[in-house]
Amino acid sequence: MRGPRNYSAEHLAKIKEHITNYNAKRAVAIEVLDTEKDILTEYASIRLTARELNSNDRTIKRYVDSNKLFLGRYIIKRKKID
Repeated sequence: MRGPRNYSAEHLAKIKEHITNYNAKRAVAIEVLDTEKDILTEYASIRLTARELNSNDRTIKRYVDSNKLFLGRYIIKRKKID
């Protein structure tokens, strides 16, 4: 078995930047309409949406695909690209 690897701070920064760029390319922008307050909010990804609505990313994806109200209040859909 190998012991722990010690990476330099520079190398770790490059890895983090690469992962961030990779995730940004794959992210799906989401729009959430609060039907009670009539407020439209945009999120950069499904995970960020889930975090803000105190839910799971799989649950959010399910509601995006089904076009049903989330918690009887929110309409969640993919942001249309112009």
